[in-house]
Order: sequence, then C-alpha cells, then structure tokens
Amino acid sequence: MPKPTWPDGGLGWDEARSYAGSWQRVCGPLKSVRALDYGLFVNIGLDYPSNDRLTFVIWGDWWLESIPASSTICASGNIYLYEGVVAQIELGHPNELEIWN
Repeated sequence: MPKPTWPDGGLGWDEARSYAGSWQRVCGPLKSVRALDYGLFVNIGLDYPSNDRLTFVIWGDWWLESIPASSTICASGNIYLYEGVVAQIELGHPNELEIWN
C-alpha cells in the first residue's frame, strides 16, 4: 500500500511518535474533537482512547467551529509523548490548525 502524501509535505500522524522531542509539521485525518473546560483535544489518525493516535492539544477555554469529518488536519510544533505513549503537540491557539478538505 503506498504511503499517503500529506499537504505541503507534512509528516504523517503515524510517524509522529518516532520524532518525539523534535519540531515537526504533522498531518493526518481528523477522527474527533473534544472540547473540555480546560482545553481542546483534536485526535488525528485514530480516536481516543487509542494510544496510537496523535493529539493536537490547545489549552484554555477555546471554541472550534465544526470541522468536516473527512478533513485532513496539519499543525506544527514540538512532538512529545504523553505518559510516554501518546504523540501530542501543544498549540497556543486553534488558528494554528491547518484544515484541508
């Protein structure tokens, strides 16, 4: 099966864990958006609670307009492993998400 090509040459969500500790632009298919009082969690590739997902985390009381389920999402930041397992990138604002339909 051929490897997907992501917009503007982004790193694939399923490769992010291997790049923990580095700044990367990562892309993948949207699986869910969870808005809690303390932040937004945008799950890419696989949905929560899978440990193999990538999550873009935006701390604070943000609101995000509905994103079409078929969207590809990209963002740039430092990749780290939450609890040593789940690849995450913290963003400062929802407008740092690139939404590709």
